[in-house]
Amino acid sequence: MGCSLVRRNLRRRSAVLAVVSAAVLIQAGAADAWNGTIVDSPAQLIVGNPAALTSGDQLLQAELEDFGYLVTPVDDAAPALLPSATALVVIAPSINSTTLGEKYKDAATPVVAFATTAWENMAVADVGGSFYQSQNLLVIDSTHPIAAGLPSPFQATNAMQYMRSTNEAALPSGAQPVAVRQASTSAHVVYTVPAGGIRTDGTPAPANRAVIGLSEPALHDLTADGLTLVDNTIYWADTTSATYAVQSQAATALVQQGRWLLDDATSTTTVRDSVNGHNGSLSGDTRVQRRQQPVASSGNYSFYFPGWSLGSSIDADNSAVIVPNFTGFNPGTKNFRIEVWVRPDDSTNAAVLAATDSPNVIQKGLGNEQQWKIALKKDLTPVCVFRGDTVSGAGVSVQTREARLSSRLTPGTRSRLRCELTSGRTALKVYDLNGRLVDSATSAESGGYFSVTPPGDVWFGKKPNDPSPQDAYAGTLDNVVIARAS
Repeated sequence: MGCSLVRRNLRRRSAVLAVVSAAVLIQAGAADAWNGTIVDSPAQLIVGNPAALTSGDQLLQAELEDFGYLVTPVDDAAPALLPSATALVVIAPSINSTTLGEKYKDAATPVVAFATTAWENMAVADVGGSFYQSQNLLVIDSTHPIAAGLPSPFQATNAMQYMRSTNEAALPSGAQPVAVRQASTSAHVVYTVPAGGIRTDGTPAPANRAVIGLSEPALHDLTADGLTLVDNTIYWADTTSATYAVQSQAATALVQQGRWLLDDATSTTTVRDSVNGHNGSLSGDTRVQRRQQPVASSGNYSFYFPGWSLGSSIDADNSAVIVPNFTGFNPGTKNFRIEVWVRPDDSTNAAVLAATDSPNVIQKGLGNEQQWKIALKKDLTPVCVFRGDTVSGAGVSVQTREARLSSRLTPGTRSRLRCELTSGRTALKVYDLNGRLVDSATSAESGGYFSVTPPGDVWFGKKPNDPSPQDAYAGTLDNVVIARAS
């Protein structure tokens, strides 16, 4: 499942990011999908109730944060207060259109309106326009950046009632249509009004406006192409995203090397990478089970790993997903991130585990070599480890840079673990289901030359090629991401 809009099932190519006119500030070739990372760009997510986020709200927040935005959920009843640094406003389907009113209609900040009920108040759809339900979409402007990487036609959701459209007569004169219902080309699901474009009330849009008809259920039911559509829409609207990505690319911007939603429901052997096609495999005797309930904030499935609970019946490759080696899965000297959603079993009283054991959630390389991994101690304390070469007056040596939290995860609770290597320092962060940072830690060591290039494949659920239960995670995993600076 994924941050769990179901992620794109296509091979990403390098995004073309360029700042151009006020009307279209980000351009991409029609065959290119976005893969940049926004760095600490402030965004506001307008919701019905920030104190009780819906699952759709949580999913949108996690999606925005996953791309690097600093997200603030804002009550639809609150005044529209937008600090000058705000890069983007996203209106979630959970809002009440009467409560929201026209507060963001004239905001000088790009706005993405997922909530169809907000379109009229934003003057991006005429009053009285008819709304239709859609599933299969037809791209009618393949040159628009939002169409990047999308086939035509394509299926955006798995259920027809989830995508929504408005009729052509309700569009403002400044609209730039992107995608319509396949069955009715006058029913518009995705369109934009660029900065300066004329809206339904005759006024120019003060900043980019993007319209995409998503209901709350649709956020949990997008196909891989549907998620590409969502991501492209956000990147088009945000006039700072090219600047953030380009300016920070060398030092901080990360590009996803692989993303495994663990949503696979049709194959018994393949675990799809929805970014670059680096598919993992389930070994023939694996004990991994697909679970209908996701662990991440949305999606359809997750994978359960029995791990240490197998005891002596575990072997070298069961209870594991194995992803073949790829150079992008090695940090080298670059900034790097591994992220995974977990819901661990209670290992605190597991007789098979010693207090010093640390079952591995995900790992590449082995302990006596270069490696990186996320593990949970027996007491469910998370650990993030990078082990690589350093250089000193004595020559080259191998050093471990580890970040370990002081707090423990709660058995059965869903958490997002983020393990990062930035300028040679290891950091570990834990987020709750609402996207809030719960705890973090960093390594004592940092800086200098530090190169991590572990050999071998990436293993989900256990230490590579290890037959011992002490090194095998028990619990559910979801939405695994590996990202590295270019």
